[in-house]
Amino acid sequence: MRILFDLNTPGHLRFFDSTIDELGRRGHEVVLSFTNLHLYEGALESLADFEHPPRNLGLAPRRTDEVAALARGVRAAVDYVRYLDPTFAHAEFLRNRARERAVRYGPFSRPFASLRRLRPWQVALLVRGLMALERAIPSSAEVEGFIRSADPDLVLVSPLLIGGSPQTDYVKSAQALGIPTGVCVASWDNLTNKGHMRILPDRVVVWNHAQRDEAVELHGVPEDRIDVTGAQPFDRWFGREPSTAREAFCAKVGLPADRLFVLFCASRSNIGEGVEQAFVARWVESIRARHGDRVAVLVRPHPERPGHWEGLFEDDPAAVVWPTAVHNVVAEDTREGFFDSLYHSAAIVGTNTSAMIEAAIIGRPVLTVRAPEFDQSQAGTLHFQYLRPEHGGFVRESWSIEEHLDQLSDAIEDPSRVREMNARFVRRFIRPQGLDRPSTPILAEAIERAGRTTVTRPAPSVLRTAAGLGLLAVARVGGAQSRRRKPASAKRTARLAGRPFRRLAKLTPRHRRVSAGSRLVAERIEDAGRRRSERLRRAKAERVAAHREVTDRGSRLLDRPLSR
Repeated sequence: MRILFDLNTPGHLRFFDSTIDELGRRGHEVVLSFTNLHLYEGALESLADFEHPPRNLGLAPRRTDEVAALARGVRAAVDYVRYLDPTFAHAEFLRNRARERAVRYGPFSRPFASLRRLRPWQVALLVRGLMALERAIPSSAEVEGFIRSADPDLVLVSPLLIGGSPQTDYVKSAQALGIPTGVCVASWDNLTNKGHMRILPDRVVVWNHAQRDEAVELHGVPEDRIDVTGAQPFDRWFGREPSTAREAFCAKVGLPADRLFVLFCASRSNIGEGVEQAFVARWVESIRARHGDRVAVLVRPHPERPGHWEGLFEDDPAAVVWPTAVHNVVAEDTREGFFDSLYHSAAIVGTNTSAMIEAAIIGRPVLTVRAPEFDQSQAGTLHFQYLRPEHGGFVRESWSIEEHLDQLSDAIEDPSRVREMNARFVRRFIRPQGLDRPSTPILAEAIERAGRTTVTRPAPSVLRTAAGLGLLAVARVGGAQSRRRKPASAKRTARLAGRPFRRLAKLTPRHRRVSAGSRLVAERIEDAGRRRSERLRRAKAERVAAHREVTDRGSRLLDRPLSR
């Protein structure tokens, strides 16, 4: 079986490298393409290390036809409207991010960006209407040609849910060609923190029953299309042994080996730039006030943001940031270093990151501080709730640094207290099929079943065909308006629009007043271009102001004296 697997970025290989190798071991040919190549491009170097290397087609083409702008606008609109549902009431950052995208994606999504508050039935009605528009948008001939050239038996995409993702066109075009389709959920936040599933593939593969419920309730996926396979990215941590002894590891990262260390795993979140760094500086000061230098600290930056932590502990020999350079997230030495960091630590602290789940697999205590500056990355996301004990999670929460230090002392003295809680979470969330059963073979089997599925597509109805033709006409009109309103082309459009008036003016002097009319048309078109620029500038300014407000609030709170 030949499988065309479109990943959002090369970095997504870290979620599916074991699956790709397993499919190759079973005799299938995997053909890769990527929606974007700018992020984690170094991960492509690891393809040569695969036991069964896939064929790499590189950057996947995007649709550029007449309805491309309309398609992007409809998708950006539904991505924003979903965040107006009360389920996402606390997700202010995610809502603003989707709104900015709706403004940026042009005249088809911009009217929806003005919506601020809707009732649940209104959100449901709008989503259904936008999804009906999506179904009426025809597939892209350009994308169909790309798929046809790969000649696959199955088309997979991941994660499909990135805001405005062109992967929607790959599912739509594959379905138009009669090829089975599937989406593989890449991470634990895909179904809650990203966009809406704008088109339903034939199969949806999720980690656990919680994600199955998210797919059904938040995206309208029929339950009989869902396969629960477990979280295959974490298979590599079960039963693993460290690559270095503790003394050698401490020497490698620059920590003293004669004392235990606590690991802080930084997150990727853009919510409040710099807040996490300010918190860690204050947190380490609090540890020094309580324990002196008897407890060392290792900060592990997120792979995408190592440079944000430079110079944080210049005067503290028992606190280190490591690694300090961008590294290949798929490379084995990167994984060894990460695992050794978790394994040799006494406890792990974080705000909201998958490293906390990996620490639970290894059996380490995991703690977090519910500081107000982290509100949007914790309370403002649905997936964080799975980490909380009241929802079957394992993370020990505290609401002040003093309370956190008490919990940290308890965790260091007796780490065995958390092991059963960690194991319960891992059984439920990571390996629902059983702790002793790896998830990668189960995912490979689900993919094989999807490829063997016989798909019958109903012929397009007359109503749907008519709707498609109507959307094409709307796209042409809207595209012309959009081109006129772009500041860069406003003068050229104005010149073209005024040409008939100027020709009339040359015929006879009594029509010279029409030439003034042509100038008025030109001025109005240029004004429209300026107004569009101003709307985009205001949307960006609102998002920057929200970032600054969170950052300033966090800095003020961290400057206060410690209190319980």
